[in-house]
Amino acid sequence: FTGMTGGDLFSGVMGAVDLVAALLQREQTGVGQHINFSQIEACNMYIGDVMAGWSLAQFDPKRMGNAHPEYALQGIFPCVNDGWIAISCTTDVELAALGELMGVSKEIHERVADWTSNQDKKQLMHKLQEAGIPSGAVLNGPDLLDDEHLAARGAFLAQDRPGLGVKHYPNQPYRFRYAEPELNERAPLLGEHAEDVLTRLVGLSSEEVVELLIDDVIGTVPMAAR
Repeated sequence: FTGMTGGDLFSGVMGAVDLVAALLQREQTGVGQHINFSQIEACNMYIGDVMAGWSLAQFDPKRMGNAHPEYALQGIFPCVNDGWIAISCTTDVELAALGELMGVSKEIHERVADWTSNQDKKQLMHKLQEAGIPSGAVLNGPDLLDDEHLAARGAFLAQDRPGLGVKHYPNQPYRFRYAEPELNERAPLLGEHAEDVLTRLVGLSSEEVVELLIDDVIGTVPMAAR
């Protein structure tokens, strides 16, 4: 269990690659494809080194938490106000820089958590990065909404949803330089446009729409909520 839905992300990437490959083959041969895709096998593509280690030497790395098998130090450490920070020292130089900031030179692994626990995660992140130490504040939901980098990219869209008020929703992660930005429109409520669609596009009368509503063919309240 990874603690995250990594399979969804990995499968999306691999699935897109497979789809493009099938489309290219269709253009070259004129023959379409049926894609049999496995989410588990897609995830296996990202742990090839571990699978090779077991196949060749029956080596099982076991659970490592946030540690790294090769880095001098890596972990998630507590900060003030229930904050957390990720620190990764990949070289002895980075580890020495961390020790200098902390004012210690020995037993760094045991003392990092004590040192970080009284500091603000974002301020500490900048201090560590300026010292050449890879680190990043662990951002929760409110932190993400207030993040200046995500705000500059327009990563969240403010939408006024009936019954909820103004909430922020994730924007698409891509940006096209030579395309007009898409309109910021909220998703419709259940059955919100049913009458308009059925009368204007399908051609039903208002009386027929009412009959469909009475017969529970259409509606604005989920059946499970009744």
